[in-house]
Amino acid sequence: MLESEKIIVGKILNTKGLKGTLKVKNLSDNPNRFDKGNFIFIEGVNKEKKIINSYNFKGFYYIDFEGIDTLSKAEIFKSKYLYVEKKDLRDLSDEEYYIFDVINLPCFYKNKSVGYIKDVLTDYPNEVFVLDTNGVEVLVPSIKHFVKEIDLNNKVVKLDNLEDLYE
Repeated sequence: MLESEKIIVGKILNTKGLKGTLKVKNLSDNPNRFDKGNFIFIEGVNKEKKIINSYNFKGFYYIDFEGIDTLSKAEIFKSKYLYVEKKDLRDLSDEEYYIFDVINLPCFYKNKSVGYIKDVLTDYPNEVFVLDTNGVEVLVPSIKHFVKEIDLNNKVVKLDNLEDLYE
């Protein structure tokens, strides 16, 4: 399977305890992504791993995977990403999008190209688009006041009220 057919859903930050538990930062909006019984790919491993136990504590998931049952087996996965196959993602409503769908989309303001979405920051109450405008990054909150339309069919983002960012 090509890496491009997989979507990042988490990052392994550390280990916990002696039995191979992995501390994971959730990068998915699916609240059931790391439930017991689900299968996840770990970066560098070609076969999916089954989750045999997981719990959420203080914003992180602690996950036990089948076959990773010692500290030494778990340590090799520090800093690795967790993936699911793109085909396994849930269908979205017309108002929703996956972050990977908007990365690199061109942005227009008053029918003029102003750059493209370089990244999406998710550690805020609202997502924030990192707009690359000829090498200069501009942070644009992904709210209706600034993002007029995300047109995935035509692969374009229409922006509005950008002058308000500088007030």
